[in-house]
Amino acid sequence: MPTTGCATYSTNNMATPLYMVRNADPGKSLFWLQDTFMELPSSVPMDLASLIHLHVTHGWLLEGLIHCWHDLQNSGCSLADITLEDEYAPQAIERIWQLHREAHLHEDMAINAECSRELAAILEDSGKEDNASTELERELLASLATHEDLITHPDPDFYLSLAHTWRWFWTHAKEQVDNMDLFNLPPAATFIATNEATEGGIPLDIIPHGYRHTEPLRSLFVAQDRTDLIPGFGADDGGEGEALPF
Repeated sequence: MPTTGCATYSTNNMATPLYMVRNADPGKSLFWLQDTFMELPSSVPMDLASLIHLHVTHGWLLEGLIHCWHDLQNSGCSLADITLEDEYAPQAIERIWQLHREAHLHEDMAINAECSRELAAILEDSGKEDNASTELERELLASLATHEDLITHPDPDFYLSLAHTWRWFWTHAKEQVDNMDLFNLPPAATFIATNEATEGGIPLDIIPHGYRHTEPLRSLFVAQDRTDLIPGFGADDGGEGEALPF
């Protein structure tokens, strides 16, 4: 994921637009950063509290999010003259929710919902006063800090998603990418075989979240002390969890 530009949303073209699936309950709205070259999510879809946490982790300013908030609410995209529906058919939106769930971020969303609602309420004040973004940024960060029960991931690599995966394949194993629908993933066996065939092995942060519990991939994370990248590592995985909200 790029470390520049991601937080500079505007009504002009930009390297990393922000998309949103809006819910009547702001605690259940979903956000992700988009890679315009691969035309895929560059981050896993997440709740608003997680999105702002990601900004903090990277040291990104929140000014861009503040300025594009109302456009984002109206169209589902931070870019001018583009809507979520322009870029994502209903089936693709279902895949977005699947990515969210595979990363166990539906569990984070449930716990972070109250904070996300507070953050959304603060962002609703954007644009009401000239030069208010600095004060709103302080309010957002203060609200985030007051919720000590937030579920967040300190390693920003946890939030990397499909675009990051396929950019690596495009460079190192392009034959795996040609003539493929990149929104769908090859079987876990492909990642296992690529790891064995590539000098130095496959980078762990490009392995999709849904495969990180699959052996022997899971053992790679454990052996390299990167269990922080495994969704729900050490948690009780029993039960089916919540139904997806689509």
